[in-house]
Amino acid sequence: MYNISVELKERWVKVVRDRGLMDQYTAYVAYNDKQDIVWIEKDQKGSLNLKKESANPEMTDGNSC
Repeated sequence: MYNISVELKERWVKVVRDRGLMDQYTAYVAYNDKQDIVWIEKDQKGSLNLKKESANPEMTDGNSC
């Protein structure tokens, strides 16, 4: 039987042992009168460059989008 509490504890122990892991994540908190929410996202590193080309330039030339 799967127990998420066990998995969360194992992950927390790993973070406590390696404090550098904390630098890789950002924690967010949102709350109101109905509920409190906490979530963690891994900070992404890197970049991406895109080049837009048209298969039909006669139709798309001059299109600013």
